[in-house]
Amino acid sequence: MLKITSRGGILYVVGSVNGNRVRQSTGLSVGNKAEAELVRANMELALFRGDSLCGGVGAKSFKSVCESYEKRRGGISKTQKGNIDRLLRYWGSTHVDDINQFLVDRYVADVHCNNKDGTIRRELNTMKAILNYGAERGLCKEARFGLPPDGEGRTRYLSSDERSEVLACLGGIEELSDKVSPIKRELIFLLYCGARLSEMRTLLWGAVDEDSVVLVSIKGNKRKKKTRRVPLHHRVVNTLGVRGEPTELVFTKGGGNMWDKTAFYHEFHKVMSCAGISDFTPHDCRHTFASHLVMGGADLRTVAELLGHSTMSMVMRYSHLSRGHLEDAIKKL
Repeated sequence: MLKITSRGGILYVVGSVNGNRVRQSTGLSVGNKAEAELVRANMELALFRGDSLCGGVGAKSFKSVCESYEKRRGGISKTQKGNIDRLLRYWGSTHVDDINQFLVDRYVADVHCNNKDGTIRRELNTMKAILNYGAERGLCKEARFGLPPDGEGRTRYLSSDERSEVLACLGGIEELSDKVSPIKRELIFLLYCGARLSEMRTLLWGAVDEDSVVLVSIKGNKRKKKTRRVPLHHRVVNTLGVRGEPTELVFTKGGGNMWDKTAFYHEFHKVMSCAGISDFTPHDCRHTFASHLVMGGADLRTVAELLGHSTMSMVMRYSHLSRGHLEDAIKKL
């Protein structure tokens, strides 16, 4: 029989079933013993059935199909890699054709009980893509489970007054000891450019041209780089400062070093606390940018282009902010 043991802070599955000796890392830390027990149970069931845990061609395990998916042309994105790592910990040794709605529901209840539908959908979409890829190549059956409902998603944004409070804190007030916030340039860029945090952190001076336009790039699906052109608001232009070399980062935390997320979030929440704003994240700056554009009369297609969305579905969440857009449409009849 298999049991859970720990080594170096990592939980392992060890033991023997039907003459097969097992010593395999779960990839989980000692604080995740409940999830590790689920991994152990799946391994034990697979070995009782006579399946292989190595993910070989004839193993018929989720891991074997997953390995084929990862090797396909175009590879996988960074987001998919994170999803796959989590899926493999739970489903790796599961007989792939046994995966059904009941087991997926149990997985969601066991692993994602505190997560939002959007988070669960993204992970299960990756799982469904893996199974359907395998089905197309005769490795397994098609995915036989549904996904949580697709809600409108989070659209927290700052009102004009809240945004003014943030700008006041960036310039320095009593709570900040009259010092200018170390993320003043960064936060103004996020609020008035609609960039993602990762896009801001990796932006080079070579992408900012003399006509106050920035070329924002990020890797899309299948590792293709997507670039969009965004004119810079005068507030951004006024805070960028002296241009650096084309290969230098525009935004750094000092000494030319790239901002790490932990350090940036620390400074970000200091500013939000100063402004009296709660339940607001760096990504919500992007929602603020889009929301104020729509409320100012910008059409949704333009907003989608500025945000870098290839379809209109993502910007439809802002449609209710467009003042009188339905009435204007009727007047055109």
